[in-house]
Amino acid sequence: MLINYGILEHEVGNFPAGVTVTERALEIFSSLDDARGKATALANLATLHAAMGEGERACREVNESIEMSRAGGLRLNEAQALENLAIATASLGNRTEAIRLAHEALALHRELDFSKWSGRLMGDLAVWHAEVGDIDAARAQVDEMLAHDVNLCSEWRQRFYWAAAQVLHACGEDARARSQLARAYELFSEIAAELTGDDLVRYESVPWNQAIIAAHNRGQWPSFPARPPQ
Repeated sequence: MLINYGILEHEVGNFPAGVTVTERALEIFSSLDDARGKATALANLATLHAAMGEGERACREVNESIEMSRAGGLRLNEAQALENLAIATASLGNRTEAIRLAHEALALHRELDFSKWSGRLMGDLAVWHAEVGDIDAARAQVDEMLAHDVNLCSEWRQRFYWAAAQVLHACGEDARARSQLARAYELFSEIAAELTGDDLVRYESVPWNQAIIAAHNRGQWPSFPARPPQ
């Protein structure tokens, strides 16, 4: 329950609260010597700290999760931790290594027939490819995402469609980009409608939500390099 609450706090942008409840979950799992629970909590803490700009701390936490998962033969936990290591690595600006880790995580998800949880990572991967100038790889990733979106889009749904929208816009496919942006904005708005006061302000200030709002309301889209930096 605490793990799920931490994920919810992450999704609505309350990162410190997410850290607090996830650290409490880690304490409980540690007292029970529950390796699976500890590995999950550490991996989730990593994404929270990455979102808070603490990328180095995030990498330490998620590497501990990977070691624990491999030692215990917890392959689903390993796949989750590899995904979160990619996110933490990207938060430090190393997109090339993040891309490598993302592909490794996705391969393990496919091997374990657990791709239904891959939506967030596939979206991030598409954007990372675009950010290093490999728009063809980004476009191929989006094609795969959208071909399977019912199965892949089980969490972080507005980020999934926002990633697709960004890449399609960069490829000049404006109509399709606007369609994916509309889906992202609708999903963002569904959650926003349930929030008030500081909770709403916090949710709207999450970077990916700010970007969705800027594109939808003001036509401000991110730009990507035309080719990989030399």
